[in-house]
Amino acid sequence: MNMPNISMKAKIFMAAILSAMFLISACEEPFPSPNQIDKTRILAMKVEPPEVSPGEIANMTALVVNPDGSVYQDTVAWGVLSNEDFRTMGEGNIPADIFSPAGSPLSPWPFSVPEDMQSAYGPYNPNGVILSVILAIQPATENSSLNPLIGLKSFVVSDRPESERHANPILEKIEAFLSDGAQIQSDDNGNFAVYAKTKVTLKAVVPGSTNAFTYHWFSTINYKRFDVNLKPTAYWTAPDEPGKYPVYCVVRDGYQFEFKKDVSSYVTGLDWKSIEIEVK
Repeated sequence: MNMPNISMKAKIFMAAILSAMFLISACEEPFPSPNQIDKTRILAMKVEPPEVSPGEIANMTALVVNPDGSVYQDTVAWGVLSNEDFRTMGEGNIPADIFSPAGSPLSPWPFSVPEDMQSAYGPYNPNGVILSVILAIQPATENSSLNPLIGLKSFVVSDRPESERHANPILEKIEAFLSDGAQIQSDDNGNFAVYAKTKVTLKAVVPGSTNAFTYHWFSTINYKRFDVNLKPTAYWTAPDEPGKYPVYCVVRDGYQFEFKKDVSSYVTGLDWKSIEIEVK
């Protein structure tokens, strides 16, 4: 995506944010078949680490896919606002210059947290404040007037010791099994090969997972062939047509950050992993 006029783009992006702000929470939108990929979608946004101190770097990445399930590689724009500003600003008051053009969504965008948080983002509580990172992308379509896709993710800035800070979960790998329980061996890239109509059980391996964790699975196949329920195990039935089918899993830890006494907010840590299943 060529973004020669970032200020104009940013104004368009922000207008889209305000119109869609009640529909987005780190890209979770109301899709008729939420697990089926059939359009350009933001599946997840990640801040690493999800809790930082003033003067440190937070790296932003996003998992964005094309309608065919391939990874979106075009350029994007990132911006950061205080959580309070995002909720209360009107369209005419949001500064267009908060956005910065960046590379592809998977290329980390380093955000340098200001040393003087109060001057940059308002009142600062050493126990923690929440900032909102905003992602905007403009998929290439025949209709250039379409609003950009918008994603929102929150993260924490605090003075807490590093040992007490929230950390993202780690999705180590995705395993695959046949209906009889036999494990399907992956290739060197972690991908699998099966025959048409094969019923495959997929399992996300996340050390230290708890009941608060949720698992969000995505694939290009028809939702009737993909049985998911926010659990680490999903059931995928190979289509009749030979080909290579991407599968994505996003794990979210359900973390709630108490930024005031008895007042907390979801600041979910997450990770993702992708595999490709070849149907022969």
